[in-house]
Amino acid sequence: ARGGVARFVNHSCAPNCEVVPTRLRRGQFLPSLSLVALAAVPTGVELCFDYAGGAPDDAVEDSRTECFCGAPACRGWLLRHVE
Repeated sequence: ARGGVARFVNHSCAPNCEVVPTRLRRGQFLPSLSLVALAAVPTGVELCFDYAGGAPDDAVEDSRTECFCGAPACRGWLLRHVE
């Protein structure tokens, strides 16, 4: 299998987790990324974070894809990988 465990975490415009840069060792130059719950997550509830990561509402349209998260305040888009 390729990729980290984050490949099992989906997007939501109303996430229950956030991605936090974490340095595991003193002097570590590049941080690792940690997924941290914003509140207690009950058993059986899907973990999700905002793929847009705080991108501004005027983010380039070429880097957007339609969002289907279903959150009441869904912004209607999320960022996608652009090469």
